[in-house]
Amino acid sequence: MRLYIIIISLLSAVNSFAQNAGSMDLERRIDALESRNKLISKRLSELEMENFNLNQKLTSLETNTQAQIVRSQELQAQNERAVNIALDGFSNKFQEQNKTVENVKNQLDKGFVSQTVMFVLTALVLVVIFIAMSRKATRKAIESNVATWNQFQEHLLKK
Repeated sequence: MRLYIIIISLLSAVNSFAQNAGSMDLERRIDALESRNKLISKRLSELEMENFNLNQKLTSLETNTQAQIVRSQELQAQNERAVNIALDGFSNKFQEQNKTVENVKNQLDKGFVSQTVMFVLTALVLVVIFIAMSRKATRKAIESNVATWNQFQEHLLKK
C-alpha cells in the first residue's frame, strides 16, 4: 500500500508539475494572443481611420467632380449660345450681302440695257445721218455732174 501511495503521490506530483508547465505554456500563449489581439485592434482602428479619411476624400472628390461637370456644362451652354449668335449674325450678314449683290446685279442689268438702247439709238442716228449725207452728197454730185454735162453739151452745141 505504501507503494501505491508513493506511486499515487508521484503521479499527482508529476501531474501537478505537468499542469504547472502546461499552465505556464498556456499563460504564455494567452499573453501572446492578448498582445496580438491588441496589435490587431490597434491596426484595425488605424485602418478604420484611414478608411474614414479615404471616404471623406472620395466624397470631396465626388463633390468637386460634380461641380466641375456642372461648370463644364454651363461653359458648353455658353459656348453654344455664342456660336448660335455668331451663326445668326453671319447668316444675317450673308443675306444682306446677297441682297447687295442682287441690287448691284439689277443696277448693272439696267445699266447694260440702257447702254444697249443708247448704242442702238446712236447707231440708228448715225445711219440716218450717213444716209442723209450720202443722199446730199449724191444729189450734189448728180447736180454737179448734170451741170458739167449741160456745160459740155452747151460747149458742143456752140461749136
